[in-house]
Amino acid sequence: MKLTSSRKVVAGLASFLLLGAAHAQDFPTKPIRMIVPFPAGGGTDVTARLISVKMGETLGQPVVIENRPGANGIAGTDVAAKSPGDGYTIVMGTMGSFSINPSAYKKMPFSVARDLAPVSQIVAAPAMLVVHPSVPAKTIPELVAYSKSQPNGLTYASSGSGSGPHMMAEMFAAAAGAKVLHVPYKGSAPAYNDLLGGQVQASIDSISIGLQHVKAGKLRAIAVMGSKRSEHLPDVPTAGESIPGFSVANWYALMAPSATPLTIRKKIQAAIAGAMNDPKVRAATIEQALEPVASTPEDFGAYLVKETARWQEVVAKINLQME
Repeated sequence: MKLTSSRKVVAGLASFLLLGAAHAQDFPTKPIRMIVPFPAGGGTDVTARLISVKMGETLGQPVVIENRPGANGIAGTDVAAKSPGDGYTIVMGTMGSFSINPSAYKKMPFSVARDLAPVSQIVAAPAMLVVHPSVPAKTIPELVAYSKSQPNGLTYASSGSGSGPHMMAEMFAAAAGAKVLHVPYKGSAPAYNDLLGGQVQASIDSISIGLQHVKAGKLRAIAVMGSKRSEHLPDVPTAGESIPGFSVANWYALMAPSATPLTIRKKIQAAIAGAMNDPKVRAATIEQALEPVASTPEDFGAYLVKETARWQEVVAKINLQME
């Protein structure tokens, strides 16, 4: 009996789906490459290395970290976006990589919405506002008043134009009514070096980056940016205690090429959740002042849409356009 053309299509589709299901069931059969589009030693890289070993144990194949820094995370993310959607390439990025860059850059070599698919938000990375001890302010109202008394405003350092720290600082300045002057650097490390040296006056970045300097008295914490106080700095108020409703935090997440089947992405997410539930990994994550999340692909996808819309508004307000 000959199949009609429509039946051939149905039969072919069924075979394709069965093949895909079998592929997902067998996955993985070789090492998985996790691209980190930032230099080794940074917060994203540290988080990737914290979870990769346990993920590999769960999946039965090693998860190999590959650092591909450049262009605010665009270079490495581009490599992932253009890789086969077979689950063997995933990319660890940040709020800046996935939610800010699409609005901040006039042209990108890929589209986050079109070329990448959500796997999981790994952690939330609460931020804090710190100042050099030479700045007399100790509260947000005092800092706002001080910023307005300076000819050029309060100078603040960030890890680069369009980066998460840059955008969080601009969002805070707008909400608080502060007068500020942005001084971009190529990474958080050089930004903090100049902050510690007094060349710039303030910064908003992940708590983990400045925590040791605050505890050593080399910087003063004015406020944490999240919705709750940090257990690492319980006496430091939230920004929301002075600016009702204000809350912002960086985050790290994993995505995969858009063609990667949901069944495979869920398998990877389950390995992430397993890593985050490991007592040693969880303790090490919290010690870095990071909050474990390990959300599902569906939950992270919905969160990503909201975050992207949120930062699109901020980019438009400050008229930021990156080349």
